[in-house]
Amino acid sequence: MTMKRLRVLLILSILLPETARAWNPSGPSIDGAGILINCTGNVVNNSKARVQDHDPALAWNGKAFGMVWVTDGTKLMFASLGADGKRVSGPRLLYDCHKPFDGYYIEYPDIVWTGASYLVVYSDTYNGRTYFSLQVNASGVVLNGPVNLKTEPSWTYEWGGSIAWNGTAAGFVYVNQDKNLYFKRLSKTGALVGSKVLLASNAGHARYSSRYFAEIAWDGKEFGVAWITQNGSAINYQAVSATGAPIGGRTSCAKTSGEFQYLSLAPGKSGPFTFALAFSEYLMNVRTVVYFAQVARTGKLLHKAVNVRNLPLASRYTGNWPHVFWLASKGAYYVAWQDNRTSPDPESDITSYYNFFLRKVKTNGTFGSAEMMLNVAFKDPGYNIFECTAALGGSRLCLGFIRAMSTNLTDPKQRHYRAHSVSVTAR
Repeated sequence: MTMKRLRVLLILSILLPETARAWNPSGPSIDGAGILINCTGNVVNNSKARVQDHDPALAWNGKAFGMVWVTDGTKLMFASLGADGKRVSGPRLLYDCHKPFDGYYIEYPDIVWTGASYLVVYSDTYNGRTYFSLQVNASGVVLNGPVNLKTEPSWTYEWGGSIAWNGTAAGFVYVNQDKNLYFKRLSKTGALVGSKVLLASNAGHARYSSRYFAEIAWDGKEFGVAWITQNGSAINYQAVSATGAPIGGRTSCAKTSGEFQYLSLAPGKSGPFTFALAFSEYLMNVRTVVYFAQVARTGKLLHKAVNVRNLPLASRYTGNWPHVFWLASKGAYYVAWQDNRTSPDPESDITSYYNFFLRKVKTNGTFGSAEMMLNVAFKDPGYNIFECTAALGGSRLCLGFIRAMSTNLTDPKQRHYRAHSVSVTAR
């Protein structure tokens, strides 16, 4: 089992205003030209019970978002969300490991649309300590699976899984207990295709596990894979063919004296062979910085990594859970992250976040907009937000995140967490 986390699920939708207006929060002002976006949350998991949801993941199917998450550490759930982020159907149970809730056994799900159905992968440490796959239709009905994807020794754990569809098969990357990064191909039904490929050793993180150790994306020609090294001191990139064969050399895209914690990867720019990264850097046990960078097919950095938060690096206010997307119709990237700069008095040893921020970035690495703060209004009382997932659907960016519904964070029986989402129309 990995570290304890307890959560549930909501959703919300917002529309960027046509005219930017000045943002002057009562907290520390860092961007007077920013855009304040008011929005309201909507419940996804409408269970009447006190549930604990965690690990949300999202995918777009051309008409709606499919959202998966884990309830009480043992149940994999699904809901269909409209383009506006509101729940259309569900929640529906996809899988139950049938273990009394005393820890987190189902973790780190990811979801992708294959053209006719969703492909879902998730880690089950109760039944095999491995990843499984499910084929699920647009309404959340399981069509096939669970399929056991284990090819390593039975005693090893696996986590950090990320999945991308290339039109004929899925590329799936994950990190095992020995800190090896592997690539596997999956059919649309979730079956293994061919043999696994070892991409790297010394991957993941020495101190904790995460869904965002490794990321994979498809650009129409090949896969791009990025991962955090075991000690968290570097981020590496490798181009990979449709069958998992490395293309060109491996490149270290970023290094730190602190540690990298979360990573996002997206294909972008005009033409193939360019990927964008967004990642967070934890420094001196005080602050977390969010960066954006672009990398060519060869692994060459196209520009220096830029700090997307309009704050000095020494600021004690932190940002985390970054996600990056390319929107071809706008010819630009969008980076979203969580931020605690508007909290009353954030403590340096508590990674707590209270708002989402969004920023447009041009292909030359300069900013296309000021920071945009999502001023989320909730219908029910809550305390904190953390954990984040995201998916792009047309010109709408849907962000899913977890929110604590009580201030009691020490007694597991009193914890109550809900996942939410924000749907933003980019401009």
